[in-house]
Formats: sequence, C-alpha cells, structure tokens
Amino acid sequence: MRRLPRHAAVLACAGALTLSVTAAVGTASASPSAPTTPATVQAAAAPAAEVIRATDAPVAVRVGAPQQAFTVTVVTQNAVDGVGASLLDRDGRVIGTTTTSAAAAGRPTVRKTTVQLRGASLTHWGKHSWAVKAWRTSDGSCTLVDETVTTDVRAHSMVGVTSSRSGSTVTVKGSVRAYASTAERYAGWAGRPVSVQRLQGTTWTQVAAGTSDRNGNLTARVSVPKGAKLRLVVKDAASIWGSTSATVTV
Repeated sequence: MRRLPRHAAVLACAGALTLSVTAAVGTASASPSAPTTPATVQAAAAPAAEVIRATDAPVAVRVGAPQQAFTVTVVTQNAVDGVGASLLDRDGRVIGTTTTSAAAAGRPTVRKTTVQLRGASLTHWGKHSWAVKAWRTSDGSCTLVDETVTTDVRAHSMVGVTSSRSGSTVTVKGSVRAYASTAERYAGWAGRPVSVQRLQGTTWTQVAAGTSDRNGNLTARVSVPKGAKLRLVVKDAASIWGSTSATVTV
C-alpha cells in the first residue's frame, strides 16, 4: 500500500491505474444515512488512465453502537473488475472492515461498498483517512491512501431533559450520556458544561448554565413565563460529539 503525500490526490500504480478521490460533505448519525453533497478533490488524470473516485464518504461519524455500517459509492470511468474502501487510523491500520464489491467485469462501474466499523477496534478518536481500492484481474490490485479526504470519528452523546414548575420558577433536570466504545454501552458524561437555552422568536438564548455531576446529571432553575420553550445543549469535546436535548414547553 502506498500513501499519498498530504494534499496530493492522485496515485499511479499497478500498470497505469490512476486513482482520485471525491469526498462528500455531510454528517453521519449513529446509523449514517444523511444526504451528502459532493466536494471534489481536483486531480489531473493521465490520458487513458483508469480513474476511480469514492463518494458519500461521511465527514463525521458518531459511534453509538458496538458495530455500525456506512456506505461509500465507488465510481470508475474505465474498466475494472472490483472495488472496495476502508477506513484507516493515523498509522494506516484498517479499523473499518471492508466489504469489497465486484464490478461488471471489464466495464466502468458505479458500485456501493459497505464499511463495517466496530467501536472497540478504534485506536484513537478524531481524524481518519480512507483507502480506496480498485483492481483488474490482469493488473492485480492498487490501493490509494488519501490524506486529503478525512472522516472525524468520535463517540455519540445524548441529552435527556425534564422540567417542573412552581410559580415563576422552573426546575430543569438533565441527563448527559456518552457512548463508551470499550464497554460498548452508554455511561454518564461527568463534568461536562451544559447550557440551558430558551427559544425567543427564532433564536435560542442561554438563560442558565451548569456542569454535569459524576453520574452525568444536572439540575438548574430558571424564571421564565408560562409556555416558554427550553432545551439543553452540550458542546463537542475532543473525543465525543456534543448533543442537544428535545424541546420542552414549561
């Protein structure tokens, strides 16, 4: 496997096979399926060279289950016999199991290949690169490791909210949970700043703030008129994506 220099997007190998990559801009949820908008990495292909690109690669992945799957579409302009894609850690190790996809033999193809990601296999959180592979039986296989197209992998979090009113005072209780990939379960996210926000017109404004306790719980009190809409917001951390609670009317 050959690795591209950073900011490069083309690699020629295996008998004049040239690979380029097209990323996609979007966010994948715990079950990634969000629509994406392609954002092309420009690359000049050599005349008569094979050209392959991957699309729909999620820019962000929230790890919230022991195993998750997401799909990468591989497109070739010339004839290949099979394609595949893998998610790599910072040392180039495959941490997303690749399901290769056979193309129509000897023809250009648009093929979806599924990448299975097991949370316990992650060696770090944050940026990961992609390896995209295409092959012809006559040439063997060729793999592109592209450092210009990255996916940010972090743990998923959830925020629950309840409320009760006594006169003009509203008590808001929150529960902040984050996914622990090694234990393969959700646990309280301790010591995390939490913002209590009120919807005023079309704008959310902070009306109180607090920090989750060792069990991930929080209690805050605010004075707001009846019918006010409130929510809790936790910002992103280096290894955990932030989250927003449902909206409650108090």
